[in-house]
Amino acid sequence: MSNSEFYPLIAPKKDGLLALESDSWILAPIKTLGNYLEVYSLLLSTAYNHRIYLDLSAGTGMLEMNNTGECIYDTSLLAFSSPVQFNRYIFWEPNETYAQALRVRIKRNFKDKNVLIISTSWEKFLEQVRNYVPINTKGIKPWIFCNVNPRFGFPEIHFFDSIESLDPVVFFTLAGEKKKFWTKLKSGKDDFELYARNHIRNIEKWTYENNFRIKGSFSLTESSKMNSLYYQGVLCRKANVSKVVTEVRRRSSNQIQLF
Repeated sequence: MSNSEFYPLIAPKKDGLLALESDSWILAPIKTLGNYLEVYSLLLSTAYNHRIYLDLSAGTGMLEMNNTGECIYDTSLLAFSSPVQFNRYIFWEPNETYAQALRVRIKRNFKDKNVLIISTSWEKFLEQVRNYVPINTKGIKPWIFCNVNPRFGFPEIHFFDSIESLDPVVFFTLAGEKKKFWTKLKSGKDDFELYARNHIRNIEKWTYENNFRIKGSFSLTESSKMNSLYYQGVLCRKANVSKVVTEVRRRSSNQIQLF
């Protein structure tokens, strides 16, 4: 798998469990996540002998496109197809109904994987997750890839403060539903683009102050539900992310359109 292109979109049949609705814009962050995992499988040092996939707002594991009816795996189940061989998968999903559907799907199809699903408040999750992440000691070198699902919303600075000690690589997407953001912003003074760009500047300041690096870009998409502008980025401490991001962008521009 590591020597081939990684096409993450899998169209399973409906399985009778809850699938969250989305529209086609979600394919962009899912494809990009797949490309990051492919690139890291090629560039990640073999010294990392304990690899953990951390998915925040993991959902039910499956999405149904409201414009086509097609089903695809969400980011949580996508990770099981990753060419990166993870030792453990940790999913945080605060909605217990969503978490239960995810548990059943994993039990049915991925029961051989080392999976932990936590459905609790963010604060309690942070208390628990540190018990499952090994400390970097002699003989143990952990690598944590953290995907922040777009459902998580805009990660605030205190979010990065709370996971900083885990020393993760973080892939995140900033995107807003039109109605939600237009109701929270002041009419005539602010808009989504200004809000998003200011937010990125705050994150960039945080990375500089905490010895992390960030790389990402804004893109446009056509969607009836989401604002047309969204941001995808990755930040980490261990290495310069420019080489990884450059390769991801190259692959993304050549990505086969599966739908």
